[in-house]
Amino acid sequence: MTSAALEQLFRRLLAGPASLAEIVDLCGCPLHEIENEISVLSDMGYRFERGETLSLVQRPNLLVAEEILAGARRTSDMECPWRVLVFRETASSSDVVAREAAAGAAPWLAVFAESQTAGRGRHGRVWQSRPGIGLWFSVLLDAGLMGDGPAKITASVAVAVAEAIESLCPVHCGIKWPNDLWIREKKVCGILTEATASGGRVQSVVAGIGVNVGHGAEDFEGEVNATATSLRLECGGGEPPRRAELASAILTRLCFCLAEPFESVRQRWEERCLTLGRAVTIETATGFIHGTVEAMDEEGCLIVRDDYGLPRVVRAGEVLHAPV
Repeated sequence: MTSAALEQLFRRLLAGPASLAEIVDLCGCPLHEIENEISVLSDMGYRFERGETLSLVQRPNLLVAEEILAGARRTSDMECPWRVLVFRETASSSDVVAREAAAGAAPWLAVFAESQTAGRGRHGRVWQSRPGIGLWFSVLLDAGLMGDGPAKITASVAVAVAEAIESLCPVHCGIKWPNDLWIREKKVCGILTEATASGGRVQSVVAGIGVNVGHGAEDFEGEVNATATSLRLECGGGEPPRRAELASAILTRLCFCLAEPFESVRQRWEERCLTLGRAVTIETATGFIHGTVEAMDEEGCLIVRDDYGLPRVVRAGEVLHAPV
């Protein structure tokens, strides 16, 4: 059974029960191939009920490329251009995407990893990426988006992920500029946008995304324990979303947020921004800026009123202090 046929099988069963005759017609493959695939999925932990129709009644907390794509395309009214790869383990999903881009891969590629051995955040920080409990992935975006500026891309990705999380989990995600999502006073997601250029032209744009989904407090090691949280810890006693469902929701929201006018995204970003109106210290490449964050401009940069009363435009930096 081809990957495209398996995606069609998921799309139909995610919508509800279906007869085998309908599934055969939709998938375009013989009944015995469908039966073989159902057997494989059953061994993976998917559970089906049979009667006059076939129903998918239980899904394991696994990342399966065809299920992720089926979920994204089933819930989207616009064209969903994604291609999805899932690895059991990688050093870094962003490195995989960068290699694919260098080899000529087209944009809208999403690479997920059950675990990473060398996941990274900003400034070379290590991102803990244990198997089975988080959503670790990277996406290859259209290089033309860099014409809008890297800050715009990071802001759009942050809004998309926040909205996807909130569609599945009863939480509110705030954004700590430039790239972190927080719930209450702890970090639940990090975003790292990287670009490669040659001859003065941007060749590829890769956004790496890490979401803490199923972590318990015991799963955060070292100093991270004091600053990190997860959807499991914040869901108020409920179950966190399945990682495949969250992956589908994020891919769907990314399509919308990256396609719509930035002014709409900027307004939603400002509604979530934890640094607006706050006294902050920002470390930039040229030194420290002390002041109060007033707004995000049309380029996705922070406008900071410094301690001398002067407006400063901050394109990149590290917010060292932002009381929330």
